[in-house]
Amino acid sequence: MSQEPFESNLPTYDQLLEELKSIRRPGLPDLRRIDRPALRAAAVAGGFCDGSDDAPAGIEALLKEAVRRLGERDLLGQAAAHTFGLLPDRRGAPAHDRRKVAAAVYGVTPSGSASTRNRRSSSSSPRPY
Repeated sequence: MSQEPFESNLPTYDQLLEELKSIRRPGLPDLRRIDRPALRAAAVAGGFCDGSDDAPAGIEALLKEAVRRLGERDLLGQAAAHTFGLLPDRRGAPAHDRRKVAAAVYGVTPSGSASTRNRRSSSSSPRPY
């Protein structure tokens, strides 16, 4: 069985990454001011919106689904939710505050340096795999 090349108008990883970086600082309210074509295309492809009219809500729904898939109770998922202001009490928080809380959840400093993780006790027994 031969496979035909998959053609898609989906954005590239780099395009998505760039747009995610660009909304990290201003947060979700910025979605209504500036078009994010790569995130909009991903939201349309994922069935979260129909186009530019409902793109901000679709992009937010896409990000929430990504956090859900990371694991809402998982540290990475919690950190992502805080970073992008996806939690109701973090939505309008300044970027520095959201980043600080996300870093604390994940056990690092906001500058990205590793710090002591507080989520585990200091046991000398090996971690199970």
